[in-house]
Amino acid sequence: MPPELRRVIAVTVVVGSLLLAPCADAQLGGGDAASERISVFGQVVDAGSGEPIADAIVAFTAVGPRSSTRRPSPVAIRGETLTNDSGAFTVAASSAQSMRLTAAAEGYIPGAYGQRWPAGPDEAVRVSSARRDVVIRLWKYASLSGTVVRQDGTPVDGVRVDAIPVSAFAGTIESTRTDSDGRYLIDALPPGTYYAAVTAVHTTVPRRIAERLEQGGAAATALRVELARSDASIPESRGIPSGSWELHAPDGLAPPDSIGRLVYRTRFYPAATSIAGASPIRLHAGENRQQVDFHLDVVPAARVSGVLLSPAGPVANVGVRLLAAGSDAGLSSEPGVIASTVSDAAGQFTFLGVPAGSYELRAMQQPGGPPAGPLPPHIPGSFANDTRSLLWGSTPVLVDHTSVDGLQVHLAPGPVVTGRVDVTAGDRRIGSALPPTLILQPTDRRRASVHIAVAADGTFRASAVAPGDYVVALPDGGEWALSSAEYGARDVSQEAISLTRGEYFIAVKSTDRQSSLIVRVDAQNDTVPLFIFPARRSRGSPQASFRHVTATGPELQVRQVLPPGTYAVVAAAEGVFDIDWREPEIIELLDRVATRVTVGEGETAEVRVQAVELR
Repeated sequence: MPPELRRVIAVTVVVGSLLLAPCADAQLGGGDAASERISVFGQVVDAGSGEPIADAIVAFTAVGPRSSTRRPSPVAIRGETLTNDSGAFTVAASSAQSMRLTAAAEGYIPGAYGQRWPAGPDEAVRVSSARRDVVIRLWKYASLSGTVVRQDGTPVDGVRVDAIPVSAFAGTIESTRTDSDGRYLIDALPPGTYYAAVTAVHTTVPRRIAERLEQGGAAATALRVELARSDASIPESRGIPSGSWELHAPDGLAPPDSIGRLVYRTRFYPAATSIAGASPIRLHAGENRQQVDFHLDVVPAARVSGVLLSPAGPVANVGVRLLAAGSDAGLSSEPGVIASTVSDAAGQFTFLGVPAGSYELRAMQQPGGPPAGPLPPHIPGSFANDTRSLLWGSTPVLVDHTSVDGLQVHLAPGPVVTGRVDVTAGDRRIGSALPPTLILQPTDRRRASVHIAVAADGTFRASAVAPGDYVVALPDGGEWALSSAEYGARDVSQEAISLTRGEYFIAVKSTDRQSSLIVRVDAQNDTVPLFIFPARRSRGSPQASFRHVTATGPELQVRQVLPPGTYAVVAAAEGVFDIDWREPEIIELLDRVATRVTVGEGETAEVRVQAVELR
């Protein structure tokens, strides 16, 4: 491996404000100079095959006295070393320290000691005596490749190909473009399940808006800010003129007739026109899936036009999208978008180049300017206590081969979430009389959670909430536990609520009597991973109910504060996964060997489990 590449990989392993300080003798400094130096012997291996990885860069950092950590506080790197041909490495540390060990190698996802799946939580290495059992597992990247050709077999040059994660626990959409022979390769994919797609979103822009943006200056900046309130899509270049509008075709897929009456459309592998008909592709670590090919047809297209209206009249400068019918994951779900446009000064909108199909037209505009309502002290997250409502609207659209004109899309205030928090306090003294915030957690974990401040009298009201499916939760680690959040007869802390329009009154009950679970493990090792998850799961299962923790020490015992409910508990003697353990296929594996235990409200339940090997 060239030294330059080694340095690049080393920098990418350690993220944040860590300072790189290579140390030729691979020693971890800090502490008393007279402290005993202890050697830690380890090996970097392929997580799938167990084969050693030579020339891997191992970096080691001091993390303080904790025995494990999910994300250590930023500290200075004390050194780095390379593995030999057997994947082995040696580092030296003070006996008073714990260390975090990370590793990186060409073709592998950077990892750390203790990880059981890519990007999973790691563990610190406790240094009290010489260690010879330190194994760092790395997972190989997977890849997708194939060709994109037109219906006559000619290659398509420069078209975008996407690998879209199926799971909400996976990463972002990875993309590439075809070469002059129509070939593509997406070669740095974490293991997981993906949809493959050739994305052909046609964007229509009012010519007047394009001209104003092209002129630049303060007016253009103000316009961009206004357009951003609706996440409007505005290409940087000018498009194909068509009357008072411009059509922007995807790169590599210019309309054959230049005015959008014939177009190429988005294609999901193998031959679907929407994600609902796509075939998922499961990629294991190191798998190179080939011949994921696409054949693109030219199809007739039509115009779709209308006007955006609000109670105050036409709505200008708002992004509008056409999505395949049945698309979820929010108003601007990227994989489902077929076409986009922007309303002009009179509220008129036009989509050019729309293929035949069944769609849903969606538009949303966030309030502009500074918040109009009181906001709480800073807490990370997006607060929705602005008293002004966002505007949104949607309507179904059926397109054959003729234009659809005269649509009227009425934008109305979105959902308003109101309610009251009632508390049940025990004998102990706590720092606050009420939980300071509530959290609306989207069932699609790719979307950001929404924080709602609770007033001193226990009431709350939030108007700037985007439509979608949510569960109600309290912040992790607080003094208060959530007993229930009732909307009608449903507990929306356990079952998702779908917010569309109107007011939703939620009666929240919280208590300072936290529910907890003590797990004791019978195992040969002194460190055992534990997986705790709801025995009954749904799309709205709260995120706080899924826990991965590590039992350490002579007693192999952990205590977890959990929402009341029945849980499945698994202690893993052996076993690693190449995807997040919360994925359905891993949960099903764990569920078969799990021990059930019920945690009552305000109670502490105990359970003893035997460590099992996962295969």
